[in-house]
Amino acid sequence: MNIDEQLAKRRVAPRIFIATSVLLFEHLTLFVSLTVQYEEDVIERLPTLWQAAILCVTLVSGSLIVALCALWLYWGERIRSEIEVANARLGRWHGEWLLLHFLLALLFFCASFAIFGLPWFAAWGGPALMVLWIASAVAMVFSILFAALGGALGSLAAQLRPVLFGALLVGFGFALVVPLVQPFWLEISLPVLFLTFGILSVCCEGAWVDPDISAVGFDNFAVVVNPSCSGIAGMALVALFLAGYLWRFREEHRFPQALLLVPLGVGLSFLANGLRISGLILVGQNLGPEIANGAFHSLAGWVFFCLVTLGIVAISRHITWFHARDISSAQASDSATPDFLLPVLVWLGVAMLTGAFSVGQDALYPLRVVATVLALFWLGGGVFTLVARCKTWLAYAPQQIIAPLLIGVSVFLLWLALHPPAAPARSLRDVAQAEGWSIGYMWVWLGFRLVGSILIVPVIEELAFRGYLQRRLISADFTKARYDWHWPAALISAAAFALLHSNWIAGLLAGLAFSFAASRRGKLSDAVIAHATANLLVAVAVLGAGRWDLW
Repeated sequence: MNIDEQLAKRRVAPRIFIATSVLLFEHLTLFVSLTVQYEEDVIERLPTLWQAAILCVTLVSGSLIVALCALWLYWGERIRSEIEVANARLGRWHGEWLLLHFLLALLFFCASFAIFGLPWFAAWGGPALMVLWIASAVAMVFSILFAALGGALGSLAAQLRPVLFGALLVGFGFALVVPLVQPFWLEISLPVLFLTFGILSVCCEGAWVDPDISAVGFDNFAVVVNPSCSGIAGMALVALFLAGYLWRFREEHRFPQALLLVPLGVGLSFLANGLRISGLILVGQNLGPEIANGAFHSLAGWVFFCLVTLGIVAISRHITWFHARDISSAQASDSATPDFLLPVLVWLGVAMLTGAFSVGQDALYPLRVVATVLALFWLGGGVFTLVARCKTWLAYAPQQIIAPLLIGVSVFLLWLALHPPAAPARSLRDVAQAEGWSIGYMWVWLGFRLVGSILIVPVIEELAFRGYLQRRLISADFTKARYDWHWPAALISAAAFALLHSNWIAGLLAGLAFSFAASRRGKLSDAVIAHATANLLVAVAVLGAGRWDLW
């Protein structure tokens, strides 16, 4: 192989990475900008044709992002091997295609803001403008790929055709699963109703069920089981999650018996949905409709989804009938897994229990801090080594933490930009009166809130999302994986991180920023410092400006 071919192999992968990263950045920038600039009902004010077009564009773009992640996670080795054997002779970037891409991006951005901001513009342009708008988005994608790869794009796509097709199936499968299965909710509505009625009858007297209106409950509090709470979408998502898990870690499982984990997960999801609806009714009956329709209703679904999926994963790892014998590297990393996951699981478990029965601020927040600190002390070693590194660098190497501090400040400013004030500013006394707390308990609660937000949360969340999940997506033995930037893993870990926050867009971008902080020098402690800085500034905004909506 000559020098030109060797250089070509080294250029293909970085160029694909740069091109896809630019596209992802442009997509997120436009999405965040439109979300901040316009109200939620802006789409409803557009003509019907445009509403359908925007729905399709959103569906396709989201599907392509999922497909891109699946491409690198499930077929990453195949892609790397194809790139290594590619004999494409790459020169410099094709400047004319790159210029065309940025002109198209500018056109697409301006047209998008005009369409959303000026409803008459969309009506005036009609179908012709809609076709041009969609075509410019498609041309943006191909222009930057041609700029990066030139003529090699066609040959590389031909070699990876089956892989690309599989990735697209995964992407569109995730996007379409809910609307596709939703029409079948009537098939399981009766089983869900009578399962819920059976659980309530065991617990209390006076429960009733009316299949004609899909209602179940008590005289004082009842619910109507509609498509959104029938559980069929949750069962489909559990099935897709487990199918993806088995494919990604197929070398660690025995087949065909491992396939039984999918129907097992679906069955457990059905039972969990009955428990969720029963719990919702019991909370509404005994603690009040406000709690049932508020925090409990929003949290219970995620709690049971996590319990089912993580429970099935645990079963597959600990029952020898399901997993393969030769998983020494995975077993080696299993011993380190609790150090990274247990603290955040304890935190989330206590938060879900206490938050589900709270309206407004969580009065039992101190329990989260106490339980998590006990978990950290029980784990010892690795966790306190990380904390010690942060403390050492803060004291003796201030020049090393300038970048993490700046990243933390940037995340804070982003957080403020994406969280416009949702309520008037309030003082400590106002909050205490609204929650029915004494001033003394308010100060105790505030102390625990500051410790939890600034000291505990940055450590446990970075351990879980950047320390474990991101590296686990790169290697089965995550303890040997470095903190180098690997954007599919960074994106997925950031998406999981975003699920813990009410504003998932801000959470996603913050997660990506913390991944970047860790990748700069390959140190997780840099991400912890950036995270702690952002949370500290949020606390300053809460106490100094009365922005309690940020908490």
